This record gives sequence, structure tokens and C-alpha cells, in this order.
Amino acid sequence: MKNILLKFILVLSSLHFWACETIVDDIPLSRFPEIKEKLVMNSFISPQDTVIYVRLTLSSPLFGAYKPLVFNNFNTSDTTTQNIDALVADATVTISNGNQTATIPYNKTNYLYALPTTIFKIEAGKTYTLKAITQNHQVEASTTIPLQKVPIESFETNPTSRLANFQSAQLGPQTDTVKGVEFVFRWKDLPNQKNYYKIGGYLDYYYEVPTIRSNRLTYLTRRSITVANLSDQRAYFNDANEDGSLMVTLKSAVYRSLGLSAISFNGKTYRNRPSPLGAKLILELGNLSKEFYDYHTTLFRSNDVEDNPFAEAVPVYTNVKNGLGCFAGYNRTQLFITLE
Repeated sequence: MKNILLKFILVLSSLHFWACETIVDDIPLSRFPEIKEKLVMNSFISPQDTVIYVRLTLSSPLFGAYKPLVFNNFNTSDTTTQNIDALVADATVTISNGNQTATIPYNKTNYLYALPTTIFKIEAGKTYTLKAITQNHQVEASTTIPLQKVPIESFETNPTSRLANFQSAQLGPQTDTVKGVEFVFRWKDLPNQKNYYKIGGYLDYYYEVPTIRSNRLTYLTRRSITVANLSDQRAYFNDANEDGSLMVTLKSAVYRSLGLSAISFNGKTYRNRPSPLGAKLILELGNLSKEFYDYHTTLFRSNDVEDNPFAEAVPVYTNVKNGLGCFAGYNRTQLFITLE
């Protein structure tokens, strides 16, 4: 019995010893294939856009799938970046429709390549090829712009609100009610073809900010646009098993962020307030290329499992030859609704 117990203790000790060893200690990195950085190219184009945007970055993942920066100029140019050091500013970037080619210059202000569509027009139904060449990399990708804009058939809106906490420099912690609007809308799926859609909701509105000038309280008018925070389940649709049917969004909401602040004047508290100039709700429906849909839905799923050590990694779709990222097209419909 003592011999059995001794053997059990030795086994446990050996397990503990091996558990303390690291991968780097046990396996030399020379056994792994050479790790090379890749050029990452992202661009999403539409006949309704006024500018073609292209972002280039470098990636050198050690293990696992590349986690790209979110870059999606669907109705807006996303000119933010999380890693300026990875940006590539010295590439030659061109776009072609088969008959015409244009060079897209780098914009130092927004950290991306930009070309007005007045110089190079994006047209529905046409195929475009985007290329980027640097000293060490050459990548390209192609996409076809969906031919049809899909009309929004009907919609419903309802006012909503929520409490928001904020910090006032003068008054400290504050709580205020933020007003918004819930929306649902419908569209008829294009029949006899595979279709991919993205929805969007935006509030374009004015508000007034209290300020003290010459010992007098006055209000300054500001304009803002807020975007509905939509997950992939709410934002992206395909017509699987629904070909030609009437499709409907899930109920979503967008709120007026009035630049929450508060000041005290003559013993009273004054907060930002809505402007009599009013607000507009903008509903959007994008008819997407498959590349657009696959890239963003896999990107959402990959981000969802990123912090879960028990979830299987989801590779992010790419259609960029010799690189990473996505070049895709869409055809966008907008509906403007005046709010009280």
C-alpha cells in the first residue's frame, strides 16, 4: 500500500513539474513556419457615397486569426483608428472598373486614402478592382456593386427614453433622462436571387447648450448625429428561406445624446435641452455584396468569442489576395422622417 501511495505522489509531482514549463521552453520557435506581416486592406464602396475610402494597415499575428480594426463607412466615413503605428501611408492605391483606372491619394488628416466620386464614379452593377502596392507587398480584391436599391415599404416609430449618468465639472455626478425613438421597418426581398442586407438608424438633431457670457445665461446651438447601436443579429439579414417575402427588422432604438452637461447659475441648475430646430430619423437599408455580409458577420462572431477561452475561434472572412481585409460594395436606400 505504501508503494502505491509513493508512486501516486511521484506521478503528481511530475505533472506539476511539466505544468510549470512554458511552450517557449519546450518547443523552439524555429519549428514554426516563418511569420510574415501582411498588408490589410479595407474599403466599402457605394453609388450613394461621395468619397471612396481605403484604409491600409499591417498585421503580424503570432498565433490565431487576425483581429482587424473595425472600419465600415456604411453611411459614414469611419476615420478613427485603434493603432496608428500599424497604418500604411506610402502605398500606391488604385481602383479600376475595367475601362478606367484612378489613383487614390493618402489623406493625412484622416489616416486613410480618399478619392471623391466626382473624379471616379461608382455605379450599380459594375465590378471594381482595388489594388495596393508597397515596397514589400502587393494586394488586390474585386467586388460587384448590387444592381438594385431596395425600397423601404413601411415603418413604425415610438418615443422612448432611458436614464443616463454623467459627470458635471461644476456640480459633480448627475442623472438625466435621455430621449430617443424606437423603430421597425419592412422591405420586400428581391425574388429569385440570393440577397444580403444591412439596416441602420440615425438621429440627426439640434440641441442647445447653456453657457455664461458677461454674467448672463445664454444657450448655444449644436448639431449632432447619433447611431443606433445594432448587433449583427439586428443589423444583418439574408433571405435564406424568405425569398421574395416581406422582411422586417427587429425593434431597435437610437437616442439623442445631448452632450450631457449641467451648470449652476443664480442658484439654479441648467442642462442641455432640445432645440426648436427639431430632429430627423434616418432609416437605411443596404443591399450588400456577399463580401460585405461575410466579412462583417464573421467579424462580429470573432469578436464575440475573443474573450471566451472555451469557444472555438472564428476566422474573419477576407477576399484580399496576398493579404487580409475586405473590399466590398453595397447599394443604399435612405428614408428621412421628421420628428417632433
